[in-house]
Amino acid sequence: MAFGLILSCNSNESSSQSESKVEPTEKVQPKGQTLPSLPLERMKRLWDETTQLDYIFLNLPISMNMDNQEAIRSSLSHFAPDGVTLKTNCKQHEGTMLFAVEGEIIEECQFFYQDGCKYFVWLENGKKTYANAMTPSGLEFMEKMFSGDILNNAREPINRN
Repeated sequence: MAFGLILSCNSNESSSQSESKVEPTEKVQPKGQTLPSLPLERMKRLWDETTQLDYIFLNLPISMNMDNQEAIRSSLSHFAPDGVTLKTNCKQHEGTMLFAVEGEIIEECQFFYQDGCKYFVWLENGKKTYANAMTPSGLEFMEKMFSGDILNNAREPINRN
């Protein structure tokens, strides 16, 4: 009977050791930094005061500049109010947005648009400080940009006559 008890203790010890070996592997999964969304008062300032918005794409042959308040506000509607956990596998952003008032840059954010990484990251002194998820309209806009739809529609037709 003592032998059975010893086996039982060894059996429990062995199973708890194998359980503890499994647990750390699950915890090894890299977690990204969680950033809060851009504060509402700063987003409101962008809505009220931005006079120019530049999109600078890293891998597309274009950049965009907006100086129309309606277009700028439409772009601001692409930012969801939710903060984001940055994914560690998303190293390179697709481009940068620069918000300016009368030529002076007041906010800068990078946009990520790749599998599992579709969000905006706000920079302060080059450091990632805030992040916003993309709204459905933001996702649709980015899809059109990166599929070439917007680029193709912006080209002037060739007059063959």
